[in-house]
Amino acid sequence: MSRSKDPFEIATECIAFGVRRASRLVTAFYDHSLAEHGLRSTQFTILNALDALEDVTINELAEQLQSDRTTLTRNLMRLEKQGWIERNVGTDRRSRHITLSRPGKKVLEAAYPAWLEAQSALAEQLGRTRYQRLMTDLSDLEDTCVEDL
Repeated sequence: MSRSKDPFEIATECIAFGVRRASRLVTAFYDHSLAEHGLRSTQFTILNALDALEDVTINELAEQLQSDRTTLTRNLMRLEKQGWIERNVGTDRRSRHITLSRPGKKVLEAAYPAWLEAQSALAEQLGRTRYQRLMTDLSDLEDTCVEDL
């Protein structure tokens, strides 16, 4: 494959660039909605996962969220400073378990309507069929990438 003379071809054709660009904009949209609760969308996602999983190691949480452990650890430190999560020693002294604290549960519950409003606004803008297709396409894209790694 020879390199195109069009310098913007990568910007218009590259799946990675397109997904990253869309991700940044979608993240900013959700961040704006959650800002009044002192949360970013990544933090909301982590708190929500901890609420569902209840007691989990950092490795298990990283796997569940398909997140880089280093990035997740940085985010967890911020959440811990806010008092929204707690770290506990596991049965093996080397393992650390993460749980959602009471204040974390409260902020999650308070922020949920803002998240739901953002979610509904985007889904409504896309329309039901496009929304469902987008979710299917994203899942297929993830599966394709995992298969090829």
